Amino acid sequence: MRKRATLLLISLLTVSSIIAVKSAFAQSITNPSVPEFTVKLVEHPYDVPTTYSIDKYTGENITHPGYHVENKTLEISIKNQPSVWGENYALYYNIRVKGHFEKNWTELQSYSAQSDSKHTVLSLPVYYPPKAQVDFQVEAIIVHSYENRVFSDDWLAQHPLAEVMQPGLEDIYEQEFEVVGTSGWSETQTVTIPAPVTLLLPQNGNFGTSNVALDFVADNQTSQFKYSLDGGENVPITGNTTLTGLANGYHNVTVYAVDEFGNSIASETVYFSVDVPFPLATVEVASAAAVAIVGIGLLF
Repeated sequence: MRKRATLLLISLLTVSSIIAVKSAFAQSITNPSVPEFTVKLVEHPYDVPTTYSIDKYTGENITHPGYHVENKTLEISIKNQPSVWGENYALYYNIRVKGHFEKNWTELQSYSAQSDSKHTVLSLPVYYPPKAQVDFQVEAIIVHSYENRVFSDDWLAQHPLAEVMQPGLEDIYEQEFEVVGTSGWSETQTVTIPAPVTLLLPQNGNFGTSNVALDFVADNQTSQFKYSLDGGENVPITGNTTLTGLANGYHNVTVYAVDEFGNSIASETVYFSVDVPFPLATVEVASAAAVAIVGIGLLF
């Protein structure tokens, strides 16, 4: 009697466990948890070196100048939910974005969860201007996929080409998807696009001196600064400085801030001109000579 009671208790516990598992399974499908995620700006800059080739028609040497690529992306890392979905069920994430000071959201495409990892990491291109504040939200959705027969047996039998159709045509299916559960949108994460170096001086215009102040500010922390004058080599500096001995004519200058990771952020390029009048000493000599000539004339 006790043995039967024990077996009955085990059976009841087993059935209860199965019911609990099925209940949790159904709950996870129809009501997935709101995703936890982080978003940050990631920089992987690289330099493309200068290359050389020979013109196949003229034999002349051709130089292909190298250049710098900032390669910035917005990295969204979403914490994956426990894998409790059954066969033919999959987890996807919807992402939407807006400017911090606007009202309407723009939804991006759906992204499949990386089931073999604790996080799903997505990289989005940076289309936003410097100093932009961008809001992101994420939503989890459960998708059920199933196959439908494309052609029925009756349709196949009545088809004019039924005799010449390849064997196995009756096994053609099409994949269909159905959203069976959504989490709703997460809390908002805001990321700020770092601004480049801002040049205060010089500004576009004309300067009547060969010594022009180079003043700038950088919104992000940096370990060093450099500037390039007229497209020349980068000159290391510790802060604001003065461009000295500038020749008359047109010039341009760009400042670069280098952060602790070696990422280089450039300012806008400022174009200006220098037009220094004749040196004061020359004018004074010329004035003295003129006075002497006038004096001689008066004597005569």
